[in-house]
Amino acid sequence: MSAFANLVQAVSFASGFRDGMGYVGVFVCYLDDSDAELSRVATIGGYIATPSGWDLFEKHAAKVFTAHGITALRGKDFHHKVGQFKGWSDERRINLVDDLYRPLGQMLTMGISSSAGKTQTKKMKSLDKHYSSVSPYGSTFQMLMGRLFHDDRWALLFRQKGVAFVIEAGNLNNSGLQTYFNAMTKPGAPLEEQARSITFVPKNSSKAIQLADFHAFHARRYHAKHASRDDIDIPPDGVFARILDHLYHEHGSSGRANQVTFFNPKTGASSVHLI
Repeated sequence: MSAFANLVQAVSFASGFRDGMGYVGVFVCYLDDSDAELSRVATIGGYIATPSGWDLFEKHAAKVFTAHGITALRGKDFHHKVGQFKGWSDERRINLVDDLYRPLGQMLTMGISSSAGKTQTKKMKSLDKHYSSVSPYGSTFQMLMGRLFHDDRWALLFRQKGVAFVIEAGNLNNSGLQTYFNAMTKPGAPLEEQARSITFVPKNSSKAIQLADFHAFHARRYHAKHASRDDIDIPPDGVFARILDHLYHEHGSSGRANQVTFFNPKTGASSVHLI
């Protein structure tokens, strides 16, 4: 059994999942102040699956990695054609994406990402006391939690079965995520029974966390490109479009120039405000 399989098994047990029931969400955040083009947007993205679905994915990804001669998948390296992807043609890169993603509908439940513009996050802080200490990273996690458990298209499923969160370790704002998670899951809180646990793991711990990295990187590029415009709903293109082709993904943003979404930490309710 792989290290990630052991982790999922431990997380499932700690979260009260029995007989394969329940869901495990694996997520990575991108927030890179060194990137002038993209630094105005933070994105958290990843995937949700049952424990057995993640086990199938790890085995599938291992075969794909071997077939394509790579040992790890990192969105930034892939995009810039460096490291293991140095010298790769666009066709070779697309073939890897297709081979990796094509069967994911049989393994994973869905992909999801949330993006928050830094300018909009600052305005949120001035408009609502609940956000006075929220970072852009924290804002994306609040958006993600709100959409998972309040969107009518899937909220009932995740509320009934529960979701355990696995997040990439090493981000300076992870303590804020832990604080928000604790507030939302304490006795009497809105997600006490639904959001089961939160665990932080290194990027090299699994192919699942690398897949989340790949999704978050490309989702962030898409949202950053449109962060100050009103056409955020235009179709994605390039690699991100291929990612979305093979598995249902939900991607949202508070990055429109005049719009932010509030998720109340006390109730979990969401509301959209023009600013």
